[in-house]
Amino acid sequence: MAYSAKSVSNYLLWKAFRSGVTVTSMKLNKLVYFAHGWHLAIKHRPLIKEPVQAWQHGPVIPTIYYTFKRYGNQPIAAPTFDRGNKLSLPSIPPNDSETARFLDRVWDTYKTLTAKELSDLSHEAGSPWHVSRSDALAAGKTRAIRIDNRIIKDYFLTQLQEGSGPFGGQRWPFAIEHLDEPLAVSLSDSLKEPLAKAEGQGRWGAPGSRPYKEPQKPTSLPRHYFDVFLCYNFTDKLAVRHLANKLSSRGLSVWLDEQQIRPGLQWQTELEKQIESIRSAAVCIGQSGIGPWQDIEMRAVLSALMRRGDPVIPVILPSVGDQPPDLPLFLRERAWVDLRIRYPDPLERLIYGITGEKTY
Repeated sequence: MAYSAKSVSNYLLWKAFRSGVTVTSMKLNKLVYFAHGWHLAIKHRPLIKEPVQAWQHGPVIPTIYYTFKRYGNQPIAAPTFDRGNKLSLPSIPPNDSETARFLDRVWDTYKTLTAKELSDLSHEAGSPWHVSRSDALAAGKTRAIRIDNRIIKDYFLTQLQEGSGPFGGQRWPFAIEHLDEPLAVSLSDSLKEPLAKAEGQGRWGAPGSRPYKEPQKPTSLPRHYFDVFLCYNFTDKLAVRHLANKLSSRGLSVWLDEQQIRPGLQWQTELEKQIESIRSAAVCIGQSGIGPWQDIEMRAVLSALMRRGDPVIPVILPSVGDQPPDLPLFLRERAWVDLRIRYPDPLERLIYGITGEKTY
């Protein structure tokens, strides 16, 4: 299925945040464009629902441009929500691991390129932007020049077949010889023949290539119940890790991302699997406030816990100092635990909120 441009943008922004890579509006636009192009060539269907337009300086998805325009040339600081609904975050659903793997491949290929380099790569001579804009200008059209998906698909399919590109082939993530099984099987009939596996030969039937092995599905952690889910801004990781250790020493089962998510797996998928086994949530708030991706986790967990009537506990970390805590509107009505004070014992209060058993 095709997704909204906002959904794909949010997924790539999450990858950027986790990788420590800054992404501007211009870079994000080009990343989504390249992902859409490769998706058309390999999957034979659009990745995004919105059209791509040929603007003066390259291909642009207007939805992305206008959504993140306020950042200018500065890094995008937060994901985008559905208009008028701050609890609805467009994203790739956790059960669509195929699209997630696809976008991971695109991200790993292009993440180190600057916005300018991506822009240059997207509107070279003969590119969909160049062809569409040249034809439109010749016909006297200068605005809202749409780039047909068929032109985009043909261009990226050619790059796929040739296995080369403007950067000596190193910036094209889906050269034939590097395709993995899930992507290879979706190629058109004209490209399947060189990929066919021959018995006794290599992975793609090519003499001398490595032996074929069936891909193994990653195993998930065994499912069990967690007393509390710790949601935090990554700038507060050390303080939250210390809190997790204290809670664990008191016999509580703590869900902390770095302990529960296996490297290489999607955090959304793993959280989706275990969210029904989480009995409460502690939203940790430090000096930097709520982080953009903490906000995503918080809303997902909050929604599930509120439906079940389970506690969601705001926790004020010592780094906040003497200033009043800046709580999101939907957390202000909840009694919080303040780790800045000594009495009543904040750890005992937190355990009380988690378990419902008062020990102080």
